[in-house]
Amino acid sequence: MPSAADRRREEQLALMDASVEAVERLLLSLARQGLQRLTEASEAEIRATAQRARFGGLIRVERQLEALATVAARYRVRDPLFRTSQLASTLNRAWLLTRAVRRLRDAGVTPGVEILGELRRTYVEVEQPLEVRALSAAGWVTDSDFVGITVTVRAGEELLQIVNAKPTMYFGEQPERLLWQPLTAQVPHAIGELAHGAWTLTGARRSADGRLSLHQGLRVEPAPDQGRAAYAGIEAATWASIVDRLRESTVDPVGAGASALVYVEPRRWGPVTVDDTAAQLRQPLWDPTGARLWLQLPLASHTRLWVENLQALARGDAPRPNAIVGEARIAGGELQLAPQTAVYFDAVELRGRPPRRVHEVHLGLESLERVRR
Repeated sequence: MPSAADRRREEQLALMDASVEAVERLLLSLARQGLQRLTEASEAEIRATAQRARFGGLIRVERQLEALATVAARYRVRDPLFRTSQLASTLNRAWLLTRAVRRLRDAGVTPGVEILGELRRTYVEVEQPLEVRALSAAGWVTDSDFVGITVTVRAGEELLQIVNAKPTMYFGEQPERLLWQPLTAQVPHAIGELAHGAWTLTGARRSADGRLSLHQGLRVEPAPDQGRAAYAGIEAATWASIVDRLRESTVDPVGAGASALVYVEPRRWGPVTVDDTAAQLRQPLWDPTGARLWLQLPLASHTRLWVENLQALARGDAPRPNAIVGEARIAGGELQLAPQTAVYFDAVELRGRPPRRVHEVHLGLESLERVRR
């Protein structure tokens, strides 16, 4: 006779299978009816199916469906931020995830957390004080209406992330507004502090995917700065070395492809071009061998400051950095870099309250108009 645990497991798997069928029906229906027939009822059906996916344990699918409902709502009200490509990519991610679950279940295998996702990350306390050094920081806005900042830090040989996220309903769509707000009621430091220099975190907790928890009891204190040595392991002397690193990366077929955080010192900078039709900014950078990569940014409400900073650099209105840290990937047959942070070998003054001497300026969060050598 099966145990209670076995019965619960079988019930959960039955819910999962039913949820997969419901999501497949929805996605096929949306594909058949086309964009122009998206209505308020369509949006409600997407959100209802997202809830069903959640009950079936399809957490990653649920998040894609919630994002899809948000994009559908933007189309319905003719929001100027709506992009057809965004709708298509969200649909594709939801479909690929659902089919991945379907294939495993048809083979009699229970999908793992890498496919299903999880409701909440599990954090484990780090026994020893953790010394971290900020490498880059970037702001973002999700299709599910959250705005946030992610700071990537080095801890020994690892790259970890500190994240501050808030709903756009209350905080708007400008990530830079979060820069100097206290992280939580329990952690009085702002993410703007942790985004510069080195810190010792005592009582830190981390997840399996490299996220650091900002919790009550976390103690944050300044630490000796490693300087340029902190970028060891992500530096790329030539663009060919970036391609080699991307080739070795694990590709998530549901995501945007392989990517890597890289530190580059361009030999030459090209002109900035803004393509309003494609809604993107591009700028070529060359390495010492003459190879080219493209700085590329989407034109969106949350990238306004990014665009202004890159245009100021191109005009010579701001001190040109010695290096750039950003997320590299191959797309459309070319090497692209989403720039995050400008690095200066000699500290620059970043005016604010109070003014500070820093070696890094985060392009999407801090204005180069406030930088002086």
